[in-house]
Amino acid sequence: MINELILFYLVYLGQVALLSYFLPKMLYRRLKYVIDTYPPAKYPKFYTSESADVAEWKWRALMRFLKVFSSITLVFGLGLLSVALLNNYSTYDTNLEAIVITYTIFQLIPMLVISVSEFKQYKSMRASNVSTKRKTELVPRRLFDFISPIFVVIALLLIAANISFDIYIADISPEDNSDLLFKILTTNFVHIYFACFVTWYLYGKKQDPYQSHKDHKKFLNVVVKIAVYGSIAATIFFFSDTAVEHFDVAHFDPLLMSLYFQIIIWFTFQLVLKGSPIEDINFEVYKADTITSQ
Repeated sequence: MINELILFYLVYLGQVALLSYFLPKMLYRRLKYVIDTYPPAKYPKFYTSESADVAEWKWRALMRFLKVFSSITLVFGLGLLSVALLNNYSTYDTNLEAIVITYTIFQLIPMLVISVSEFKQYKSMRASNVSTKRKTELVPRRLFDFISPIFVVIALLLIAANISFDIYIADISPEDNSDLLFKILTTNFVHIYFACFVTWYLYGKKQDPYQSHKDHKKFLNVVVKIAVYGSIAATIFFFSDTAVEHFDVAHFDPLLMSLYFQIIIWFTFQLVLKGSPIEDINFEVYKADTITSQ
């Protein structure tokens, strides 16, 4: 049990460092690169404020928030670790699991704030896009233009395997029968969400009306991969969670949870960075009096 506890603390410290220091630092550099290289005065369409000065102030305020809040989460994470050590929590304790979940949610708050800001930015862009000169790309968007069918098949097979495993466990453990339907509905709700997520972005109106066709394809490529890979990762998590409970190794849950959250968040962030490098984005479309690509 001691070795398991030490292993958990090492993995948890990795979560503190990765998601409260390294990832925010990379995101901060990305935001700084944008505002320094493409200032609001020269690229007004990218920003949504009434003036360049206000736009720059808001952007840098978001950067300051990210920097300060990340420092707070770093201290908070170490504080939770101290609480666990002082109270001698064991891996058999549900308290460690609660710490991991609570801390992960806390770490994701800056990402949520940035996502909401981005959503508002796109909404304002569409509202202000009154240009009559628009170049339309009449190219149909198909799912398999952005991801190999193999990964979609893998995702579907894993979903079927996970449901089958849940039914198998319920058959040999009658006390779990009451939870079976709820588990199946809950797990499949996640996959339905991913499917709606892809459909909305793939076939709906383009979020950024000024975005070039090439950049939009890169964006869709990232969105589709996040959804499909996310579905695969979610199924693996549900499967492993059921397995550790059934095989009476639930004391590994806190460790596996922390490791899972780190991998999925970091991998998603890397997909965005590699799939749509900020240096390769065409910001010329955000200059004044530029023809937009719909």
